[in-house]
Amino acid sequence: MSGNGFPPEFAEILSRELVVKDGIAEMLDEASLYPEAADEVSSRDKEALDYDVKLSVREYKEIPSTIKPLYPWADKLVIDYGCGTGRVSSKLAGARVLGVDISRKSLKVFQYKDVPLKSLGLVHADSTTFKVRPKSFDRALCAQVYEHIPERARRIAFLKNVHEALKDDGVFVATVYHHDLRRSMAKEPQEGRHPSGIFYHYFTSSELEEEFRFVFPDVSIQTIDITLPLEARLKLSPKTGGLISCLAEPVPLLNRFGHLLRVVAKVRH
Repeated sequence: MSGNGFPPEFAEILSRELVVKDGIAEMLDEASLYPEAADEVSSRDKEALDYDVKLSVREYKEIPSTIKPLYPWADKLVIDYGCGTGRVSSKLAGARVLGVDISRKSLKVFQYKDVPLKSLGLVHADSTTFKVRPKSFDRALCAQVYEHIPERARRIAFLKNVHEALKDDGVFVATVYHHDLRRSMAKEPQEGRHPSGIFYHYFTSSELEEEFRFVFPDVSIQTIDITLPLEARLKLSPKTGGLISCLAEPVPLLNRFGHLLRVVAKVRH
């Protein structure tokens, strides 16, 4: 290993010799990126500085419900696939987090945040193909990444990597775009590209469950990040909106307005 500033507990469980530059492990093989991933690098780099602000209005609707199934996380080894700027995993106070992302500029934003983590290792790599030593992590997180993997075979291969990385009784939490009631009624397509060019697929709950159960036998899905009809007109505070979203999560019909699906998958090696 060359360079410095990389936590030794993570260096020991990565799958190859490391080159560390400015505290970030460089493991991105740009030549092996599929076209959609190569396009995404530029888009993610461009939005890195503004990303947290852009999504801050949804923080209370999304983040508490995303991380709740990871509890307890203090002193746990957590891998965050597609960590970006650390918007989600930086909230895991006391955890030891390995963040992997394709955007180096996003990783730099995460690196300079004042976060309550016990340790933080950052890896510049394609998280959808990233591998570590088997049974290394207690928890895994993947927030709004899965829907950007363009083919089912690639998504299944990613899930197999996650499963392999987790210890017995490990927990994997993923949040994924939901083809919700609004989109369904408007007959909007499930698949397309954002203006930035990034590929997306909006999943139904049954569709997502089928893919995850191909790899994980223990899977549960919950709708989160709910915005009810007319809510925007009331101009509620973000905290109030988050409370409404949380209360609506278990309520049939209301939870069909959720922007995200949260998957909780447990490992049984």
